[in-house]
Amino acid sequence: MTRLTTYPTTPDELKEDLIAVYPNYETQIRSLVDWDHLNSPGVMESFFRYTLNDAVAADLYINQRVPFPSFIPSVLDSRSLPYKMVADRTAGPNDQNGSYTQSLFRTRHAVFDDTSLLKFIFPNWMISSAAESSAGVATLNASIEYPMGSGNRVPILFNGSQEVSMASLSYAVSDPLDFVIPTGGEFYVYTLYENSSGIITGALHSEKEVGYNAWSFANGSLSPSDVNGSTNPAIRTTNYYGPAMILSQTLKPSVALFGTSRTVGSGADVGAIYRGEIANHLGGQMAYANFAQSGSSGGGAASGNFDLRAELASLYASGAVISHGTNDLTGVTGNDAVVIGLLEDLIDKISVPSHLATIAPRSTSTDSWATLGNQTTTAANSNRILVNAAIRAGNVAGAAGYLEVANGYESSEDSGLWKVNYTNDGAHANQTGYDGAIGSFSVGSLIDSLS
Repeated sequence: MTRLTTYPTTPDELKEDLIAVYPNYETQIRSLVDWDHLNSPGVMESFFRYTLNDAVAADLYINQRVPFPSFIPSVLDSRSLPYKMVADRTAGPNDQNGSYTQSLFRTRHAVFDDTSLLKFIFPNWMISSAAESSAGVATLNASIEYPMGSGNRVPILFNGSQEVSMASLSYAVSDPLDFVIPTGGEFYVYTLYENSSGIITGALHSEKEVGYNAWSFANGSLSPSDVNGSTNPAIRTTNYYGPAMILSQTLKPSVALFGTSRTVGSGADVGAIYRGEIANHLGGQMAYANFAQSGSSGGGAASGNFDLRAELASLYASGAVISHGTNDLTGVTGNDAVVIGLLEDLIDKISVPSHLATIAPRSTSTDSWATLGNQTTTAANSNRILVNAAIRAGNVAGAAGYLEVANGYESSEDSGLWKVNYTNDGAHANQTGYDGAIGSFSVGSLIDSLS
């Protein structure tokens, strides 16, 4: 529907506008009588809230006190927005465990806009050396629980059925779920994944939450009733399977994250809510999906099968953050131009604005990185400096901008050394480092650039 810029001038125009947004309620809408009927605040609030089952529209009318009939375009605009990412702590899988054919996961998420309709995207692939690879045919059942711990689980449907079959190298998009959650509201998603080739899991990105995330693996003892009933999988802090993205009708910005183990959050403490060199900044401020992969390279992603993650980012995210380069520099030392070219190839695969992250250092140490004097930077540092200079200067073709990640961890710009006690291995930050680096780039500026 074309977004409205003027309000309806007759009852019939109003009815047609409403029918365009709520086609399943045409009979009820046509029962509206005249301007006097339509101009009653109590009548219209009740109509939106209880007849059209749209609490967001009802709240917009009551809370903003927008006069009738000029409030109608505001309401209709809010209901005709595109579906985009609205929640955080979602991720893609990257491993397959052939010892089990069933998994039941519980994952925690929060929304960053008032929602009344939600869609869920569930993946069926694994990632090998940055490339998407076959996982086999799978079936899936899922539900949402809000408030968390209430036991109020509502089935998530796919073409009217709770169970969906997913071909290998594919993803399933749910039907819109009429479910009101206010901005900041947290909820659980329960997912039963079944695959005779083995279950798929993720490497814990930001979802490694003590006391919240949970899973159980099995070989036939789990059933769809476990998703809808009171079954709770065991509380654990390893592995993840759940939505790759959670969508709603929103104009709030969101990002898909691509990168290496640093973006995954290797080195962070168990129980860290927002993990990795990007998500630790974004946590609690905007929706994101973490598609990073430990051990991956920009070259592997650019030359391998990157299509599904690029497609999801292009369709449902406002932008992307690419935090690749560190593993490529290690592999192609002496050729910074190759790394820049690989970053440009990745940008070309994603059709939303892509920001690049500057690359943090690597070093060795004789005293566990307790001092600067006992650190030695790696041979790739000179090339890292050149790549970072190109990123900062805007000399990587297609990049929408950059996030200053490196300076959050590096003792001084281009030193090639870690800030003292920020790492335990010279390649990844520890929790002190991840926490200490927050603020090295402005999340607000990223949000503004994508709004």
